[in-house]
Amino acid sequence: MKYLRAISRLVIGLLFIFSGFTKGIDPVGTGFVFAEYFKAFGFSFMTPLSVPVGMLLAAFEFMLGTAVLIGLKMRLAAIASMLFMIFFTLFP
Repeated sequence: MKYLRAISRLVIGLLFIFSGFTKGIDPVGTGFVFAEYFKAFGFSFMTPLSVPVGMLLAAFEFMLGTAVLIGLKMRLAAIASMLFMIFFTLFP
């Protein structure tokens, strides 16, 4: 069980770090995605905030992945990563 927990933590941590890194490389592209989501859900007034929201998402994902990987505040990091994955699983 100890090894399964360590492997799971490694996989989830690296997944979030990779995802945050790839979004951080192209924040404008991530901003385009958020702009489309804002338009689709009727929040067109938030379109100017799409790039900053994309940058915040990338930073949060990277920090969350790092926290999970090194075991910092593990209970909070596990709950936040679970909520993060549940929320973004709903978006295609």
